[in-house]
Amino acid sequence: MTETRSQVIWRHAHNLVNRTSASWETYAAQVRESYEAAVPKALRVVEWSEQRDAHKRMRLDAQTLRRFEHDTRHGLPDDLEEAMVAGLKALGYSGHQQLLGELAQRYGLLAAPLPTATPVEDVDGIGRLLKETGEAIQAIAPILADGRIDENDASLAKQALVEINEAVAEMVSYAQRIAAILPDVPRPQGGAIKAVK
Repeated sequence: MTETRSQVIWRHAHNLVNRTSASWETYAAQVRESYEAAVPKALRVVEWSEQRDAHKRMRLDAQTLRRFEHDTRHGLPDDLEEAMVAGLKALGYSGHQQLLGELAQRYGLLAAPLPTATPVEDVDGIGRLLKETGEAIQAIAPILADGRIDENDASLAKQALVEINEAVAEMVSYAQRIAAILPDVPRPQGGAIKAVK
């Protein structure tokens, strides 16, 4: 691991701003909303702007958020880190699941979304499972083109692992949903499982 947890999150935040129509101001507003929803007022360590004008407040909040990126003395507060991840998801950032996978992998886990119990989710879940499995197969195919996996495949390996982990996460989520209807089947708790090494 060459990046800290905070650096991983900042890399994805930069991807959001640089590769989508989202701005730092929009992202900071979403982070603030997530932070204030999750952290009781008495426990908040981030001081957001009290500016009444919405545009000025968003600009000042973006400055507040960005100050944490280069703060080597105090670092990124844990509660703000969670709000940053939630902010990425709320803005529809396409790399959100990859970010969760990278963070979980630091603990030897795979990020698997917790299943919900609605008929729509059941159908959507199988669709996501098929999509992620297909993407994993597409990522593996060029690696296996010569009939073996070796150091010549190193340039393709990282993306293949991302796609495989996303497919496994969807499989675990779907397995949890199916196991939920069987009362005597133990299920993993939470949204992460131990990675197979």
